[in-house]
Amino acid sequence: MAEWLAGRIELGKLNYNAVVEKYSKFKNDIDSHLSNDNYIVNNDGTVTKN
Repeated sequence: MAEWLAGRIELGKLNYNAVVEKYSKFKNDIDSHLSNDNYIVNNDGTVTKN
């Protein structure tokens, strides 16, 4: 589930802040997936490829 959520966040379909608020138990896994794919989280919940 965390991998799917991270993928949707990367595509801009979901907002990181909203996802982590709703699915806090997946936060560490989502963070790992985003980091492994070289994405950084912006303050507004969007992500940017590093």
